[in-house]
Order: sequence, then C-alpha cells, then structure tokens
Amino acid sequence: MLACGNLLLHSGGCPVSFSVRAGERLRISRDAPDTSRLLFQLLACRRQPPRRTDTYLRLNGQNLLGATAFECSRRGVQLAGEPLEPIKGLTLRQNLQLSAADGLFRVDEVFARLPRLVDFAEARGELIPPSLYSELSLARVLVRPTQLLLVSGSLPISLAMELADRGVSVIFGAEASVPNGLKTPVLKLPVLSAV
Repeated sequence: MLACGNLLLHSGGCPVSFSVRAGERLRISRDAPDTSRLLFQLLACRRQPPRRTDTYLRLNGQNLLGATAFECSRRGVQLAGEPLEPIKGLTLRQNLQLSAADGLFRVDEVFARLPRLVDFAEARGELIPPSLYSELSLARVLVRPTQLLLVSGSLPISLAMELADRGVSVIFGAEASVPNGLKTPVLKLPVLSAV
C-alpha cells in the first residue's frame, strides 16, 4: 500500500494526502493539468526533505522520502507510459533482459501481453520504430518487481486487470488512457500552479 501524507507536490501548493491499497486503481482528476508531470513529481518529492514533521511517503511501511530513484525502483515503484528509447546495438529482447530482475513477468510472457513488440523481438534497438517506445517502457516495467505502477500513457484493460489480481496498485495520470469498462475511482488533487 502507498501512503502519502502532507506531501507538497509542487512549490506553493497545498499538502496532499492519500493512500492506495494493494491491487487498487486510481485515476488522478482531470482538473489537475499536466499530471504526467505530477506523477514524476510524486517520485521526485521523495528527495525533498520534509517541510513538516507529519510528512510521509511510504510503500508497504517502507519510507520512500530520501530514497534514490534506483531504491524506489528496487522497492517496486515504477513509471510507465513515457516513451523510452531502446539501447542501440542490443535487440529488443536483450533490452528487456537487461532490465529483468525477478519481475512480474518473464520476457516471453511480456511479449505475449504486448504482441506489437513480438515482430521486433530480435531487431536491434536502432531499428525499433519510435511508435513502440511507450510500449517498450511498459514492457521494461513488467520485467521488474512492481508494487505500484504510475501510468502516464495507456494500459490494455486485460493487463490492468491482471496487475490488480497480482496485487499491483495502479495510479493513472489524468492524460493516461484508462481502458473503457475499467472502474477506476478518481483522486482529486489541488490544481497545480506554475513552477
């Protein structure tokens, strides 16, 4: 479970508090503009020293405030949907194997869930079309240990349901494409001001 208390997501903003239980899905309110930036800030604010003594950001009881991006990733916080270029000189399969670390799925299972990548499995990174970079980003997340997934792009409904069944919490940014028919409560956040 992610628990966030009195966290300032942007300068001059109101403190935000919310929680997400294992397997729960939330969508950030469309009232908050540029929420893909907000998702990055949620990860970035772990580096901020707390301005209040009652500020916290915990995943399954472990404090994320002060943790590096690598530590957050190791603890299971992943961001998907932002286009991610493959490493040139390596095949798509090798790119995923490089990222793999006892994740939710094995590399071949990821190809079964994201079939558009199959045709490029043995293609070198420089030959993979940019239209697949967002899917590659999601594929890299799926081969890593994941407890909380922050989505700024799209996520197939079957995959969203399967992640929930595996206890993965998902937060969709306002710009994210939430699959039709997927019941997702809305998380209202204060409107961001210019930073």
